[in-house]
Amino acid sequence: MEAIGTAGEHEEILEMDLPLEEDVVAELEGFILLGRLGIVDEATHVLDNVLWKHLRQFPITAEAAAFLLEHELWSRLQDLVEELHRQSIGFEHHDEAEFIKILHIFSSIAREDCLLSSFELKKKDLVGELHAAIYHSPPQVSIVPIHDYFF
Repeated sequence: MEAIGTAGEHEEILEMDLPLEEDVVAELEGFILLGRLGIVDEATHVLDNVLWKHLRQFPITAEAAAFLLEHELWSRLQDLVEELHRQSIGFEHHDEAEFIKILHIFSSIAREDCLLSSFELKKKDLVGELHAAIYHSPPQVSIVPIHDYFF
């Protein structure tokens, strides 16, 4: 197919029918940025429509959990934990498995109807502790580049 350029030149346009591939790493990085900037609706959209189907990759699960905790989206955190359980998603590394256990416990506490009146304050303390645990890992935790999970 030929097209005429701006200066009257002819340009060749190639039409290619290629399958569309998701760049999961780029989507995850965009999701993290949106969450840090507080653009919750758009971040939630990316989580639901792109990242949710990749929960078997621990960096995605960890970042999704961190986002949900940071923005106090308790029912969505419960959905995340239930989805991990429904798909029988488990992680081999000890630290990753422990993190999922903590998420399960925290989401169970957050959904209880009969909470102490001080739970809101306690919940904020727990969110701070979990957030610190996620982003300020102790030295014995090995940091694995995100790309190692995708190839």
